[in-house]
Amino acid sequence: MPADFDNIEELITDDSFCNYCFNRNEEDTLFWETWMELNPLEKPRVMAARAIVMAMRDAIFQQELAHRKKLRMIRVLQLATICMVVICGLFFTWHQVLKYRPGEELVVRKEVRQHVVKEYHSAYGKKEKIVLPDSTIVELNAGSKLLVGTGFNSGSRDVYLEGEALFDVRHRTELPFTVQTSGYDVQVLGTLFNVKAYPFDNNSETTLIRGKVKLLKRDGSQLTLLPLQKAVFENDKLERSGPDITPPDTYAIQMVLPVKQDSLGIIAEISWTTNQLLIRNESFNDFKIRLERWFDVEIEIQGSEIGQQSFTGHFHDEPVEKVLDALQFSYPFNYQRTGNKIIITE
Repeated sequence: MPADFDNIEELITDDSFCNYCFNRNEEDTLFWETWMELNPLEKPRVMAARAIVMAMRDAIFQQELAHRKKLRMIRVLQLATICMVVICGLFFTWHQVLKYRPGEELVVRKEVRQHVVKEYHSAYGKKEKIVLPDSTIVELNAGSKLLVGTGFNSGSRDVYLEGEALFDVRHRTELPFTVQTSGYDVQVLGTLFNVKAYPFDNNSETTLIRGKVKLLKRDGSQLTLLPLQKAVFENDKLERSGPDITPPDTYAIQMVLPVKQDSLGIIAEISWTTNQLLIRNESFNDFKIRLERWFDVEIEIQGSEIGQQSFTGHFHDEPVEKVLDALQFSYPFNYQRTGNKIIITE
């Protein structure tokens, strides 16, 4: 479970997190330790939350002990007050609160919508965390939509994605989990992986972090990914990246690139889940749409040279003005913001 929770109540009452705190379940303990290794910047907050859960357990134990010994009511009230102070203090320090802002409607194929029983969406400038009925955890990136099909968690576990999402799928051998996109399907048993399939982007990507996934194309062909491998679909071609790969004969492979952690332990493909915006030697034209989704703005670039110029940057919870100010050090440009419209000029 990623560390940017909607509220603290959801964190401290989450079964997986409590199992980790009290070392009750080997699978949950392994998951949290693995997630913190992949997201080292979030580890201090997770450990702080764990300490508070442990403190609350001790407080509850003390309350029960006081009751058994029939202490005066004032002792019980004092203990309850301490617990409330702990919870309120954690609410104050936990600052990852998302603000809803309406976004654009996404186009969904008519034949898919006919079998939808529930829809989840995240507007531009917003991310959402979802727990499906099978306990699978999904994080939706900005401007994304997830549709859950009929019979989910009984006869099937099928969902449809437009946009980008990180899936932490609960293992069920007898009932595979399938993510359908406009160009291909991703089928898994239990794993952690990211799918990016925005309808108007040039590329769609599937990045595997843990476990094993199978990619099923509409023409019946398929490809299996192993951990730290990424498949990139561009039009009718497939690019596959990762260590020690032998390209299959049935796909047109254009290039092979590894999926790696940087010096801070960050994997670029899932950095968005911890509110980290990474720009890696990309032209302004290429990452403009990402900025628009991230900050819920409209960007107009006036001048071809600016759009073709390459930029690199790493931003964490920064407003769009701070991002643009930093990018100006790489290549001089001007910008003016009026409401949600930003115009970039020479």
